[in-house]
Amino acid sequence: RTATTSQPHKRKTKMSAWGKGGTARSCDALLRKVEQNDPRLTELVILSNKDFGSKEVERLAVAIENGRNTHLASVSASGHSLSVGSLMRLGAALARGGKSSAIKHLAIGNKDMGDDGVCALCDGLVSDDSNGGCQLESIDLSWKGIGPKGMQHIIQTLGALPMLTTLNLSRNEKIGTFTFPTDRFIALRELNISDCNLNDTCGLLEQQQQHHQGNHTIAVLRMNGNDFSATDKLSIHPSSSITELYLENCNIGNSGFQTLASSFSHAQNHSMKILSIADNGIGPAGLEFLTDNLKDMPQLEELNLANNPLDEGSVEKFGKVLGILKSDDSVAKSQLSKLDMTGAQCGIRGASSLIEHGKLQELRLFNNQLGNGFANQLQGALKGGHPTLSMLDVGGNGASDDEVAALLEALTMVDEDKPSFQNELKVLLVGGNKTGPRVEEMVKKVQAIFPDIDIARDKPKTEQQQQQQQQFPPGFP
Repeated sequence: RTATTSQPHKRKTKMSAWGKGGTARSCDALLRKVEQNDPRLTELVILSNKDFGSKEVERLAVAIENGRNTHLASVSASGHSLSVGSLMRLGAALARGGKSSAIKHLAIGNKDMGDDGVCALCDGLVSDDSNGGCQLESIDLSWKGIGPKGMQHIIQTLGALPMLTTLNLSRNEKIGTFTFPTDRFIALRELNISDCNLNDTCGLLEQQQQHHQGNHTIAVLRMNGNDFSATDKLSIHPSSSITELYLENCNIGNSGFQTLASSFSHAQNHSMKILSIADNGIGPAGLEFLTDNLKDMPQLEELNLANNPLDEGSVEKFGKVLGILKSDDSVAKSQLSKLDMTGAQCGIRGASSLIEHGKLQELRLFNNQLGNGFANQLQGALKGGHPTLSMLDVGGNGASDDEVAALLEALTMVDEDKPSFQNELKVLLVGGNKTGPRVEEMVKKVQAIFPDIDIARDKPKTEQQQQQQQQFPPGFP
């Protein structure tokens, strides 16, 4: 816990309460802090092993609705089975408290909450607008057993909340097929419908941006873990306001990805800044299509292609094209600075191209099975450090102690004839490769030149640990 204090000359900090205090299962001590408007209590987390039922909900509701508590900003009580009446009561208290309440985040109920519970909570939240209405900015309804009825009620009610910017509906696998009308939501900026067993994008990509009170809807869209292999609705509307799109493990393949990537060339505002499409079965043809269309995504800053079956040639070409788009004399520009190629079968030439030409700030090449020989290929690009990369992950690539040491040695080769060169590398991850005395010796040499660099690695095994490993091999009971 951290606490806010009113004593003079002391810095104020926040306190999060995690269901501690009172008897082993009682929430009494926590609820008394809420009722007393303890200025230190800003985040209330009631763990699932605590007793939190109708009586406790009533105490919390009374403290909220009468404006008595002005410091509590977040209530998280997921994992508790609550009655329909309790859920409506808490929702109504938040509505009645209105602008007098400081609560901005709510996570409530458990996987058995179902449609009836969700409908009751929603009805409560919109039941009273006499004091400005419910002021919640974030609602977490993940894994609540929501079905079609509950989903439709969410659409019909929560859109009216004037401050609701973030809605989490993930892990509701019975939610069914629906169309999400963004124009009904006054302020919604972030929506999470990941792992909902959807086979369609719910019209979210095709909708154009809406203007409500100066805001654009939806900016951040998370749809990970749904199977979109059969849908043809992966094109983004030309005037879409989406800036962050997460489509990890959605089985879109080359065809779906090409449909998605081609729609960027028609975008009027080029708003996409983060695109995460890991684990989608995208192969070399998909990456080559992206490479050819990268110029149409000038605002893209982060790209996640992890665990897609790419190849050395397509990644090598991508790195070179990226470098061209970042050159000073290029008409088309790219802002891409963070790239995740974990487990993407980059190959040594592909990895080298990204490091040497990509002009990236963060690059993850973990688990690409680069193996022995990759240090020699990368030494030139890392000689004396790197001019743009602040973080480089080459861990988990099966390299030997000598290979890792050779890679680190390249960092010590500072070129005295280039005094203007400035190393930006601050974090180098080499864990998951073999490390021994040579690596440790080279780490000291690197840090003597660059004291601020953090080299994350596996600690070398002691002689006793090596003997034990030989005596008791992996899998020995």
